Amino acid sequence: MTEVAIHTTALEDLYIILAGWQDDGTAAFTVLVNPLVIWLWVGGGIFLLGGIFAFWPERRRVTAGRTGATVGAGIEEEIERQVRQLRRGQGRRCPGCGAAFQAGDRFCADCGAKLTGVGKV
Repeated sequence: MTEVAIHTTALEDLYIILAGWQDDGTAAFTVLVNPLVIWLWVGGGIFLLGGIFAFWPERRRVTAGRTGATVGAGIEEEIERQVRQLRRGQGRRCPGCGAAFQAGDRFCADCGAKLTGVGKV
């Protein structure tokens, strides 16, 4: 059976392994020095804590006086306003830079953004 002795410090791990006994009664040892092994474990713990922090669900804040119905009504009104603008031809603006464009344009003349689907009713 192999016996192992481990001594760990912040700078290195020292492993002393009993490799076997010789016929004359002496022992053979293997000595290994692995530097900075403890910092691998510390770094793994930091990654684990960072992952938990990153995936922790956000708390949703509810402001006083705003309910879902009020917010939903405001969104519907904004959608209706934008649809009316599009039907009148006033809503043809580049989503990238806000520059006006013509009905047949495929790219914005100012910033070069693709205009597919923008301004259609």
